[in-house]
Amino acid sequence: MLVMVIVYVAQMYTTQYVGGDSVSVRGKQIVSVEKHLGCRCSCATKKEDCHELQEYDADSCRCRCLNMADEEKCRANNDTKVWDTGRCMCLCRQMQNCSSGYFYDLNTCSCSEVVEDQGQRVRLRSRISSQARGEEHPVSLFNKKRR
Repeated sequence: MLVMVIVYVAQMYTTQYVGGDSVSVRGKQIVSVEKHLGCRCSCATKKEDCHELQEYDADSCRCRCLNMADEEKCRANNDTKVWDTGRCMCLCRQMQNCSSGYFYDLNTCSCSEVVEDQGQRVRLRSRISSQARGEEHPVSLFNKKRR
């Protein structure tokens, strides 16, 4: 919220009640007096702050994720995963280091064995299969340049 204010400098007399209808002047002071002229609402989060997986909601002054179906699936797996509203993606609650011959699988949130396919190592089996279907992996979507 933006507040428009004018500040005046004024001279003020301090008084003391002495009884009846009488007051006595105790001194004078210079004080600042604020006069509020009006207010204007504005959002801290702007439309340009949203990335390609989000849309701007002006009523609530925030970016909202477009991939709500992914969010629902993620929340259904809440024992191992958590939804990140800033990145609009499902993340593992806990990451861990895997021993050699294994990789950390972001789909299962656990270590999986590295498999060989025709002599070439395939580390992210789930990423390759989704790319083969023409889908993009959520991490690659988020790492694209923001608008």
